[in-house]
Amino acid sequence: MLDSTEQLSLAHPIEAAERRLELLGPVWKAPSLREVLRQLPFMREQPEQVVDFFVRYGHLMMLKNGETLPDNRDLYVVQSGIIKVSYQPDLGEAQEYFLGAGGVYNLYGALTGEHLPGATDAVAQGNALGKGPVLFCVSAKGLRQLSAAAAAGDATFQQLELDMNRLAGLFLLERLKPQLDIEVSQALARMAPLYHSIDPQRQSFDKTAALNSNPTVGSSHRHGKRVNRQQRAAWVRHHMALLKQNLKCQLAKAELLVLPRGCSVAQESHVLLLQGTIQVKMTDEHIMADQRAAETARWVTNAGRHQHQSILPWLWDILSDDDVTRMPVGVPSHPVPVVITAGPEGATLLTCPPAAGELAAAAAVVTPSKGESMLLPTASTPASGVTARLGPMALSGAAPGGGGGGGGGAESKTGAAPDTLARSSGG
Repeated sequence: MLDSTEQLSLAHPIEAAERRLELLGPVWKAPSLREVLRQLPFMREQPEQVVDFFVRYGHLMMLKNGETLPDNRDLYVVQSGIIKVSYQPDLGEAQEYFLGAGGVYNLYGALTGEHLPGATDAVAQGNALGKGPVLFCVSAKGLRQLSAAAAAGDATFQQLELDMNRLAGLFLLERLKPQLDIEVSQALARMAPLYHSIDPQRQSFDKTAALNSNPTVGSSHRHGKRVNRQQRAAWVRHHMALLKQNLKCQLAKAELLVLPRGCSVAQESHVLLLQGTIQVKMTDEHIMADQRAAETARWVTNAGRHQHQSILPWLWDILSDDDVTRMPVGVPSHPVPVVITAGPEGATLLTCPPAAGELAAAAAVVTPSKGESMLLPTASTPASGVTARLGPMALSGAAPGGGGGGGGGAESKTGAAPDTLARSSGG
């Protein structure tokens, strides 16, 4: 047993330690606006002038519990609190997710003026005290100033604009997954092999030798036992998973390509249509002359008209040498030449680097009215009227200064891939 004097002598140092902790101990502090902006995927490597730019053209707004975010061309960043985003895709079931501090909302709409596919609602969520979230809103005027600075040749804002569009492309890819699953599955089903390889242990094959025997369509030679329906379905699922993984990886290194009206590019990799309209056309006369091959090639190349948002996957990037040699008769066994032409309002594309990893150093350009061709210079020697750091696509259609009133050639904007672009949710 302790008497009162001993109890006080033991309690005194404990109480003193508690008081010190209350006065000097760790205290949680909400991150500042600049700290939140610095954590955005497209802001991590940017200089301080970019943060200053956002602060200059933005303002803070507090929402009430249950209040809906406005539908406009402003960009929203959550500084504190939570936003619940619900959307009903055109295909599939309704989904919802939550944005906390650092979450980005309406990035795609702010950059393009278009809505992501499906119906979307963003609603403020109150905390335990009923207090709503605080958002930082970057005005549409500020984003126009950003684009103007990038178009004027400011390298910092060109990189910023590119990184923002890469992240918007990832949001678009997520929304278009149901449509992508349906369309690509049908294309892959036409490419799935009918026969097993003769040597299942073989890890490589001389693709060039295989294609020399028939450079247009798949080989009719049987390579072994026939593949059953379940095995072909498994092949399709496996390659669909490969495609999605490849798309995400390649989008982080994509280039932004702005096509004026009537300007064309030759596709050589995955392409995302962010804005505008395009016409996709095959140019191989041998395939077009074969009705069966042409029908399959249309599925494989996404030939036709595309409007507003679309994904044009380059399926040859995910095919192995063995896949190519075992393709059914009538399936193109080499990349089909494809030309993408911008519609009346032009088009904005994200073009992924080709699988080979080597970007084109120059591209052929043809003036539509005269049919004259010329060779665009490399990025180190841009032509007058062209902002050209040429990427994975061969340009044709509008010569510099032409393009049917498009204001001069296609504009390609390249840059280093950011650390990561997939860690911020929203759209």
